[in-house]
Amino acid sequence: MGYATTSKPLKIAQGGKICPKGFYCPKGSYSEIACPVGTFSDKLGIGNLNECQGCPKGSFNGYVGATACRQCKGSTISQPASVTCKCIGLNRKYLADIGACVCKTGYNPTDGTEADKDGFADCERTIFDSCTPEQTRDANGKCRDPEDCSDECDGGQGAISENFGMCQCAQFTTVDQICNKDCRSKLPLTTFTSDGEIRIKDPVTNTTVITSLENTAGTAKCALADNTQCAIVPIKMS
Repeated sequence: MGYATTSKPLKIAQGGKICPKGFYCPKGSYSEIACPVGTFSDKLGIGNLNECQGCPKGSFNGYVGATACRQCKGSTISQPASVTCKCIGLNRKYLADIGACVCKTGYNPTDGTEADKDGFADCERTIFDSCTPEQTRDANGKCRDPEDCSDECDGGQGAISENFGMCQCAQFTTVDQICNKDCRSKLPLTTFTSDGEIRIKDPVTNTTVITSLENTAGTAKCALADNTQCAIVPIKMS
């Protein structure tokens, strides 16, 4: 790229560098150009947009500069060069993070299964009962007493928010009650470095375990000089 001395410079001494995966670099480029959504490139040094490959049928990619496409999961289909997966059932939306087609908000499956679970069946709009003036509607569409929050508040008192339909408890457990500052200072710190390594430091034993990041789409690297600022937060998926 830039003032190159060869048609395909591979290093800075030749006036440029090789084009990275996920990008293409036409002749005379000063910077790489990302392959668009729906495509990918797992090769170094490509020079034209048409060298970015479309995602195969049954896969998708919603990000630019991808080096691979993600497989469609759950009750879905996709055409070549797709940016997302299409749910087979009507009125469903695809949640890529969990690989599932769930009913849109306000809809329920026609086969009686759960609305927030993957499925092939069409979803139909939910018709709610009319609430009395003394009642309010919760997040699930049910008519309830505005102060009926004993289950959500572990037997305590609370009120259902008119805006969100969820209980706001009068008393709640704080973070410090679960794990105070001293407790949190002893928890392992997980970070990843600029070369993609995972480092898990135990502050109690002052030991560090180094591993690698697996089962991810694309490349995860820390772009900050201070690696401790690139923390990883684990999320439990059910």
